Amino acid sequence: MKFRLTLACLLFYVLAYSQSIGVRAGWNFNTFSGPLEANESYGSTNGIHFGINYGYKLSNIFMVRGELLYNQTGTKHKYDGSSYYQIYTAEKTVYERGRRLLDLEISTSYVSLPLTAVVQLGKKIEVFGGFSPNFLVNPSGRGTVRFYSDLHPTEIVFKQALDYSYYNDKALGSSTTNSGLLRIIVDGEVVTMPKIVGAYYQNDVKNGSRFNWFNLSALGGINYFLNKGFFIGGRVEYGLLDTTNDKMDNSLEKLNDDFTLIKRNDKDIQLTYQLSLGFRF
Repeated sequence: MKFRLTLACLLFYVLAYSQSIGVRAGWNFNTFSGPLEANESYGSTNGIHFGINYGYKLSNIFMVRGELLYNQTGTKHKYDGSSYYQIYTAEKTVYERGRRLLDLEISTSYVSLPLTAVVQLGKKIEVFGGFSPNFLVNPSGRGTVRFYSDLHPTEIVFKQALDYSYYNDKALGSSTTNSGLLRIIVDGEVVTMPKIVGAYYQNDVKNGSRFNWFNLSALGGINYFLNKGFFIGGRVEYGLLDTTNDKMDNSLEKLNDDFTLIKRNDKDIQLTYQLSLGFRF
């Protein structure tokens, strides 16, 4: 009986020593990286992350770790230059050339499952690297667009607010929170337009969301332990897959000769820097 109790205590100690459970939360600094058109740019946004993790020690210095994480990412998308705008009247669609000023903040939050290999460099520091499958939840965007016609500078000039729900918005749709109309003059006639528009207002067909529901990123970082449990950490995540759906990623600069939208077959990468505070026990 005493031998069994001793063996059980030893097994419990080994398991407790080899396993760890923790929590982690902090701040994200995000942007997109990828090919850009003339007059287009990506800027940085901030967000948060929080979640739990489980680690298993394979030796005194080597560990594997898995996490369940909520991760707020995104970018600021800006465009200021020669462009077009599709204006919908009762009888036809007018394709107007002019200057577009786009200022849009995009949120592409994910539920992430990072898997990492960890090497402990002494009692205070550990370094790690691995991969993270990421599942997109409720992507959205907020901002404004201004348009100034080249040929009709006094009749066709307007500003619209952008209220995007990329999963829920419909083709040609205004925002579900639309709060009124604006008026412009097209070919001598008064045309009304929504003051607030949805993500696919300039699309006559919606072929999926603008953003892909799944992404995979490579990551690496370092943790510094303030004591046995508390640590601060930093990591970089670099997307390996195209964030945007090529079927719904359109050129802002020009249209095809038949006035259809030009699809951008490029690769937009999510880039995120994280600063974390965590506790492990």
